Amino acid sequence: MVDREGTLIPDLPGTGRWFRVAALGRAAGLAWLRGDAAGCRAALDRQQSLAGGHPPSEVTAFTSSALLTAASGNPGPARHHLAEAGSRLHAAGIAALAPQWEQAALVCDWVAGDRSAAQARTARLEAMPPPVPAAVTLSLRVELLRGTGRTDAARLVAVRLTAAAPKALAAWALAGLDAEPAVALARLRTATDAAWRDGHQGLIPLLLHRMARIAVDAGEPETAAEAHAGFARLEDQGPLARVLAGLTEARATGSVEPARLAHRLAGSAGLSALAADALDLRDRLGGVAAPPPAGAGERRAPALTPRERELAGLVRTGRTNRQIAEVMHLSVKSVEAYLTRVYAKTGCATRLELALAVSEGRVE
Repeated sequence: MVDREGTLIPDLPGTGRWFRVAALGRAAGLAWLRGDAAGCRAALDRQQSLAGGHPPSEVTAFTSSALLTAASGNPGPARHHLAEAGSRLHAAGIAALAPQWEQAALVCDWVAGDRSAAQARTARLEAMPPPVPAAVTLSLRVELLRGTGRTDAARLVAVRLTAAAPKALAAWALAGLDAEPAVALARLRTATDAAWRDGHQGLIPLLLHRMARIAVDAGEPETAAEAHAGFARLEDQGPLARVLAGLTEARATGSVEPARLAHRLAGSAGLSALAADALDLRDRLGGVAAPPPAGAGERRAPALTPRERELAGLVRTGRTNRQIAEVMHLSVKSVEAYLTRVYAKTGCATRLELALAVSEGRVE
């Protein structure tokens, strides 16, 4: 049997269930692309529930979860799901599912900042039969080659991106190769406008971050400010998007504090390459590592109530107030009141600061 994406699946018992599991994976991916973190999580949860007890379906479910969890900026949990998928893939021996697993592993490697592992994995993926390499593989291969100074090789791969989808991801990779900043910025602006129009909010943080970086280097502060403002329109922001937002704000405003916060959040989320980028940016903006105040290791924020802790945890996942209201069965006004109390207890002034405090275990 062949699924709608061209994956050849052996005619095994439970194949019908596998198709339903794969469909839920596609639904989760589309929700992520829309920037709908809650919808993505719900689809992945349904996928896991349906897949239980059927190894091929479990491989696909854990693989989907690994890829989308990593793409949101959570490489630690993503690697756990990847390991679960890998053990079942090895036991089931279904070679047709290996490309899916390798692509999820590639995203995990890249997000975590393990560039050498990601480079090796893209080479393996390119040697596999269709439906890979896809836009994800090609875009990250272009980025990795460019990052190691192999620009000519990157351009050869980039030729294949012109027809790849999603186009926003292809534009992000191609803009990194454009020799003229004006061309790169025009490409990114066009891709960003299209992503907003098509409802592909999940990819917009990458586009805005690259736009600000190129604009600052090219001496175009207005364009950097435009990219910074774009983050305010995004509703769901996982760790990766929040780090990119902090880096963009630091570049656009010349302020050290967003870079410092981005560095801490990237470190706590396991985004090592972005943590290094944030540290470098902080230093270039004139910031220095502030020593923790005496006794800071022992001090914690006042204890939150169970409901306040639940809300803080949902803020960390990037949910909006409206989505939190749905999860907690509250009105939006009640969520706002809870959030005000949480801010007062924790000393946090923004969602980014609260997410960081939760990630670092400073909220009880």
